Amino acid sequence: MRRALAALLVPSAVGLVAPLWATHTAIGFTAGASGAAAVYPVDFVKTQRQTAEGKKAFAGLSLPATLVHYIQRDGPLSVFRGLGVQVAGVAPEKAIKLTVNDAARSALRASFGSLSFAGELAAGVCAGACQVIVTNPLECVKVRLQTTNAGNCFEVIRALGVSGLSTGALACAMRDASFSAILFPTYAHAKVFLPEVLHLQGAPSLFLAGLLSAAPAAFLTTPLDVIKTRQLERAFADGGLPSVGDVAHSVYNEEGPDVLFSGGFERVLRSAPQFGVTLALYDVLTQYCTDHGWLG
Repeated sequence: MRRALAALLVPSAVGLVAPLWATHTAIGFTAGASGAAAVYPVDFVKTQRQTAEGKKAFAGLSLPATLVHYIQRDGPLSVFRGLGVQVAGVAPEKAIKLTVNDAARSALRASFGSLSFAGELAAGVCAGACQVIVTNPLECVKVRLQTTNAGNCFEVIRALGVSGLSTGALACAMRDASFSAILFPTYAHAKVFLPEVLHLQGAPSLFLAGLLSAAPAAFLTTPLDVIKTRQLERAFADGGLPSVGDVAHSVYNEEGPDVLFSGGFERVLRSAPQFGVTLALYDVLTQYCTDHGWLG
């Protein structure tokens, strides 16, 4: 993997070096795609169990049992349905999320001389909000593919159009901003704290820091993820877009508060290792590129 990245970024014979945006995009794609592909079956099952139909169909079934159900019924590739869309959206999404967080932290530190905890939260919120321009269209296509027989991703994109791809942007922004506000400050402190406590260095320490940081971020934002999924599900089924408040109110009243955390376990199982891989690989590749002068 390092050789492939190096081959892409090595200066040419005339002394040209890949621009910073290309380097960051390559790092974001490599780190994000690796993390997303590794845990995608869990993401697929999580989405299925959060829908109204899935909640009834898979009541009482564990995550492994649900995975086995889909594999036996539709084949092993069925749990990777929509993976292409996920990977295709990872490069710009992760480049935006990770780069904006780093840039915001640096800007706040330069402006105030140090970075407070409130500043760390603000940087995370900014990163999560900025990524929505990529994440929301991705979520719309993914949920449509995972919850309907809508054909391939190109057919879904063509059917939804520009306005359809922006469906549920507010719910998506609320979820992603909250997630990043928890994830990035926790990770920044964990990757300093863990080596001192566990005497663990390098990529394993970064992976563990990412895993432990993403777990609470994923669980605590599960209600927002459920509301986002239900909002998209209803919009695609009925043709109208209920508000975030209406969806939350109806879900709470009709199904009880517990449903807001449905899929929470699967969300943690997916997000924790995914961001463990993504954040560790991002930091390792960033350091590698910095050491070689590709990031200044």
